[in-house]
Amino acid sequence: MKANPAISSHYESSIQRMEKQLGESGLAKPALRALIDHNILTIKDLKQVDEAILQDMHGIGPKALIILQRLLKEHS
Repeated sequence: MKANPAISSHYESSIQRMEKQLGESGLAKPALRALIDHNILTIKDLKQVDEAILQDMHGIGPKALIILQRLLKEHS
């Protein structure tokens, strides 16, 4: 299956606009896309989301949760 260039471009530009700590955190592309889909582009945005919501997001797996929890702890 071929990726839609417009969608790919949207995600790539959104990743570039993400706060550096979030965009360069080691999260895999599916996790980054999940955050983008929920308008989470900064640590401040992330702090406003309940962990249960994060766990339910398609693209956020156990490894991504560990990285996100670490980021939250570092910026609390």
